[in-house]
Amino acid sequence: MSGLEAISVDEADLLETCTKCKYCATFCAVEDEDEIRPLPSIIAEGLLIEADHSKTLASTRKAKILEDSFRCGLCGRCLRCSYKLDIVASSYKLRRLLAVKELIPATLLKLRHHIKESRNSFGADTFARGMWIDYVGLTKIRLNKAADTLYFVGCTPSYRSQGQDIAYAASLALNTIGEDWTILGADEWCCGAPLLAIGAWEELEEHAKHNVEFIESLGVKQVVSSCPSCVNMLKQHYPRIIRRQTTFKVHHIVELIAKSLEKGTLSGLKKSELKIAYHDPCQLARTLGVLKEPRQLLGKIANTVLEFPENGIDTRCCGAGVGDIIEIVDPSARLEAAGRRLFQAGLIGADVILTACPDCKIALSDAAKRVKSSIEVLDIVELLCMQASLT
Repeated sequence: MSGLEAISVDEADLLETCTKCKYCATFCAVEDEDEIRPLPSIIAEGLLIEADHSKTLASTRKAKILEDSFRCGLCGRCLRCSYKLDIVASSYKLRRLLAVKELIPATLLKLRHHIKESRNSFGADTFARGMWIDYVGLTKIRLNKAADTLYFVGCTPSYRSQGQDIAYAASLALNTIGEDWTILGADEWCCGAPLLAIGAWEELEEHAKHNVEFIESLGVKQVVSSCPSCVNMLKQHYPRIIRRQTTFKVHHIVELIAKSLEKGTLSGLKKSELKIAYHDPCQLARTLGVLKEPRQLLGKIANTVLEFPENGIDTRCCGAGVGDIIEIVDPSARLEAAGRRLFQAGLIGADVILTACPDCKIALSDAAKRVKSSIEVLDIVELLCMQASLT
């Protein structure tokens, strides 16, 4: 898993075309439409430079290009490219090259150090990963025990207060639908999405092997998570990284809850009278294709469900991106992107924005606080628990 394969002549030609094009500028969440060049074209030029397919540039210009390359959230909306260039794959390839050449920005090197030393993206104590259980007052969680289902909590729901609310809601939902479930606690390591996003693939392989080993040791049949990044890593990337299929299935928790609704194991739901706008997380919608299940759930817990003008696989990124690294690299761009989504919610008359991603929830909440908006931001499972009178 070196990630250092050379780019072909045909790919170089496509990248060269990309550097001169601006078609995707309107799709990029972290770039204004009037920017001289959109981020994808900057990434394309960066990859050409680092792969030695472009002329040498002045060091100051090269440094700026490489710095900007990490501002991309890897949301994938630019895959509507007229020339069919996979700019997300190009971005991953560029970041891998930069990591090998030790050209990762200092702020992201700190993130890499946190994950390497503490196995989470916040540099928090490893033993504290399961302490959210105490913070939210839960009891009777089977920690690191054999079960049918494992809830992979993720870094944000483990350590950040707004994320812990999501883990709490997920726990209540799993108990209510009668799921036989467990968590890894301190044995859970970061899924590795931030490591993939910054090109640190050596540590990523270590994390994948560790998590798979501990999950499989419990004999679980399925893993569920509230975090689309975690789901994507465990479901799509881990088999490639460890070079075999895992013994467990992987789902986002809304998929599991939607099945429970079909079976009738979750009943007695009241419908909210608030106007609800659902924000599709990029990885959940575009990468994993989970579109129907959140809306099935919404139909059971809300009378008025509103759609953003850009929804489904065309969803506009909230600014968090993969691994929420934009918060580290360019926090103002993250807030601006989330603010634009918040503005759209106001235009369609929403009282509440629901999403199904911890990083989306926090980014949109931060934007709402910034402008003192009355729009509330919740995870979809949080509202489910409210309407089921579980909280």
